Amino acid sequence: MTKKPIFVSSDSGSDGASETIKDAAAPTRLYRDPAEAPASESHSTAPNPTRILGERPAVTEPDSPESVTRLVDDQQTAFEADVTRLVSDEQDPAESATRSPARLSSTPVVGWLIVVEGPGRGTSVPFGAGMNSIGRRPDNGVVLDFGDEDITESAHAFIVYDEENKAFHVTHAGKQSVVRLNDQPLLEAKPIDDGALLRLGQTTVRFCALCGPDFDWSDS
Repeated sequence: MTKKPIFVSSDSGSDGASETIKDAAAPTRLYRDPAEAPASESHSTAPNPTRILGERPAVTEPDSPESVTRLVDDQQTAFEADVTRLVSDEQDPAESATRSPARLSSTPVVGWLIVVEGPGRGTSVPFGAGMNSIGRRPDNGVVLDFGDEDITESAHAFIVYDEENKAFHVTHAGKQSVVRLNDQPLLEAKPIDDGALLRLGQTTVRFCALCGPDFDWSDS
C-alpha cells in the first residue's frame, strides 16, 4: 500500500489558529520551475573560452641555420662598427697626431718635432727620410692636429732629410701664414740644425735629429 504524503498548513481565523490536515491530492509545491525564474536569477552563461585565451598565435617555421648565421654576422658587424666609431670619437687628438704615416710605416725614424709651445705641448711627432709635409690632416708626414687652426690642413711647411748628404732642411709651402725658423721668417729652403725652433701658427716645435753625419740607418 502506497502512503500518500501529507502537508501541514496553518490557517489563522479570528478566534485563533487551527491546524488542519490537508489531503495530498493537491500538494503545495515545494519547488519552482526554472522556466519561471526571473532573468536576474537565471544561470550565468559560461565565459567564452575564445575571449579568454585570445586568438591563437600563428605557427611559424623555425629559422634555417643559414638565416640564423646571417643574423649573427650582421649583429657582430654592427657591434664592431659601433665600437670603432666610439673609439674614434674618444681618441685623444695628441694620440691621433702621433699616428702619422711615417710612424706607422716601415720607414725608420730619422728625427722628431716636439711641441714646446701651443696646443699639444709636450707631444713628439716622428718622421722619416725624404720630404715630410707638416699640417693638420692625417695624410701629412708630420701631423700637428692639436687645435691650432692657424696651421693649415694640407702642407704648411716641409721638413726634409737628405739621406745622401745626411742633412736636414726645412722650407715653407707657399701658404699665407709665415713660417719662422729660430724667430726668423723662412722665405726659402734652409738647413735646420738639431735643437732649432720652428714656429707654425700658434705652435712652436723643437727639432730633434736622430740621423746625421754620426749615424744613419744606411750605415748598419
